[in-house]
Amino acid sequence: MKLRFTAAAAAVLFINAFSFTVSAEDTEGTFALAEAETGTIILESGADTVLSCGSLTKLMTALLAAEAVEDGKASLDGKMTASAHANSLKGAEIWLVEGEKMSLYDLLKGAVPGNANDAACTIAENLGGSEGKFTEIMNGRAAELGMKGTSFADSTGLGNSLSTAGDMALLSCELLRHETVKPVFSIYLDYVRNGETQIVNTNRLVRTYEGCTGLKYSFSEESGYCAAVSAERDGKAFVAALLGYPDKDTLFAKARELLDHGFSAYSCVTPEAPEDFPDYIRVKGGVSEKVRAAYDKDIRIVVPNGKIRRIEGYAAYPEYVYAPVKAGDKLGELFYYLDGNLVYRGEIRAKSNVKAKSQGFLLSRLLKYLFEF
Repeated sequence: MKLRFTAAAAAVLFINAFSFTVSAEDTEGTFALAEAETGTIILESGADTVLSCGSLTKLMTALLAAEAVEDGKASLDGKMTASAHANSLKGAEIWLVEGEKMSLYDLLKGAVPGNANDAACTIAENLGGSEGKFTEIMNGRAAELGMKGTSFADSTGLGNSLSTAGDMALLSCELLRHETVKPVFSIYLDYVRNGETQIVNTNRLVRTYEGCTGLKYSFSEESGYCAAVSAERDGKAFVAALLGYPDKDTLFAKARELLDHGFSAYSCVTPEAPEDFPDYIRVKGGVSEKVRAAYDKDIRIVVPNGKIRRIEGYAAYPEYVYAPVKAGDKLGELFYYLDGNLVYRGEIRAKSNVKAKSQGFLLSRLLKYLFEF
């Protein structure tokens, strides 16, 4: 499984820069509210507390399935075969029998909105060779994403999978970037087996919260009531991850409250280049005396509403660099601050190549000078 980009670093910068933490005494569970595009956590309580995450485990199963599709290793309409092991699993199920074939898309419907353990296990076994091997891939992917408090026991959540609200928010943000499977998460009522088996989403916000895009609800005796809920409105998107709540009503009321807070209080913006950003940086020993500087113009920073004008950007770079320079080489760094707190750190990079002067080049320049003289 190849390494992919994650916005975890930006999220860490933001959460360290601001004190929007709510006391654990103010809530009966742990939670993290994140801006979905960047993964920036903007509000949290006990977000690093390791708890049982129940069937939210299936979100990682869905992520690996989405990545397999986008990598060309699987297709949504491709058939997967259920095993005796998948058929033997207890709890929620879509009653797969050994040898039955079902499309990956229908299995995802069963696994995420339907919470079916047999569907999740079938995905795992067909993609990983066995559920055990797939679970190893799940934990490896969690490490790549920076989910430091997470340890998956299986593909379903029947085992003692552990995670944190912050990790589940990060996973949810990553999963929502995969448009191939995103529509599955907001399904309220659907069917598999040509209408014979009904799928009903137990995430009530899918049908009661404006702009809700999923993701998943979970309950077990070990984990209590948990959810990862996402919503989009007017170009904004947020994810609320909640673990360890005592009842469903409290869980969904808190999820609604968190999403409301995100939409009412925050925006995701692209700041202008710092005033001191250089167009060029000098090059010594190169065929050109300077190289054009560039930066990521798609920078996105989460900002409390009304504070965009208080973002200050600074560029740090040397007086000159030595040739050779390759396009993409790091030349310096960018820093953006809000009210004196660092909220983004990026890189200034070379936009083109600059070769080092060779002896032949120096000789040709000397001859040119002599003949012109």
